[in-house]
This record gives sequence, structure tokens and C-alpha cells, in this order.
Amino acid sequence: LTNLPPEKENEAVEKEKKNMILLNENNEKCKDSTLLEEVFVNHCFLRALDRKTRQQIIKEMSYYSVKAKKEIFKQGDAPGCFYILSNGTCEMLINGAKVKSLEKGDYFGDRAILYGTNREYTVKTVTDCYVWLMDRENFKNIIDYKLKMIFEDNNKSISKFPNFATTSADERLKLCEYSRVDFEMKRMICECSINPNLNNSNKKEIEEEVEESYLDYFL
Repeated sequence: LTNLPPEKENEAVEKEKKNMILLNENNEKCKDSTLLEEVFVNHCFLRALDRKTRQQIIKEMSYYSVKAKKEIFKQGDAPGCFYILSNGTCEMLINGAKVKSLEKGDYFGDRAILYGTNREYTVKTVTDCYVWLMDRENFKNIIDYKLKMIFEDNNKSISKFPNFATTSADERLKLCEYSRVDFEMKRMICECSINPNLNNSNKKEIEEEVEESYLDYFL
């Protein structure tokens, strides 16, 4: 995940919060606990966390209200927070054109943080809305923790297979870094790394196939 200077991170978070009012979230967390848990379970990265960790993250999220017709964030801005819509309706716009409606239980704002890019779209409230948010730094820490878990799990799994015994430490490290890829992709990576009968052309084809599959999985 791409880092911003601390002052820029704080600036991005505060800019997104400028149209929001912080509310007392204790009672709302009780009411929204099922909603938040469902969002985490269905999120491409957060679903890999154990329930105890997810519950701890939920405890640290903040609850805000946003009036109708207000921008939560704007296309082209640096990303500040990850959001879950608790109530109300928002719209997603690209170059001023509406591309999607967001309703209760929808989440947004994670992609730009994950990929280290500026906001690809604007999110604007249609009605008065209530959102749960997590700032960029906390979201990054969670994802880093989750990727570390996957890396360690992959390393343990790879160690159990005799076919990987001949791989070098660097090759195994590279294999472990292909987090969340399926077995077939791991097989191709391994074949490319250790098969002495493959010429450079064959290896390039396999590498391109792995890269394409990897990007398809995430994007």
C-alpha cells in the first residue's frame, strides 16, 4: 500500500470529514453490528480476518451523519477513509455522470487506499446519510496485517509439498507473495521457477498468464 506523508494523510482525512458530524456511536454499533459484520465477511480482504479481529476493528470505527447533497469525497482527491453506508442513499459519479447508487450496507473508498491512487470517482449524498468510517492509516494497518497472515499461511503450505524442496529461498519468497491466488496459478509459478526444461519463451508465456490471472482476480 502506498504511503502518503503524515501531514498529507491527515489533510485527506480531515477534508473528507468536513461535511460530517460525529455522533455517539455506542447505541448505533449495537444496532448495526450485523450489518457491519456482513460487510466485513463479504469484503475481498477483510473477510480473511478472524471474527475476533473483525469485532475489534468494528469497535474502532466512527459513526457520522452527512446532510443531503454533500460530497463525501471528490474524484481526483487523495484518499482519506474507508466507508460503510449505514443509512440513506448516495450516488457515485465519474466526470460528473452518475454511474451507481449506493444504499444501506454498501461500502466504498477502499480501492484508492488499496492501490495507492487518487479517488477514481466522486461520492455525493442524495438524502441525509449515516456512515461508518475508518481512516486511511487504520485501514492500511488492517490490510498489512491480513497480508502478513496470508504470506505466513502460504509459506507453511508450500513447506509441506515435496515438489517445492528444490526451490531457492528467493523463489519460495516470490511464490508466497502471490497472495490469494488459486492453486493452478501457484502451480504455474512453481513450474516457471523450477522446471529446467522450459526455455525463456515458455517461461515468459507462463509469467504473462500468471500476471493476467492475478490482475483478473484483484481487479
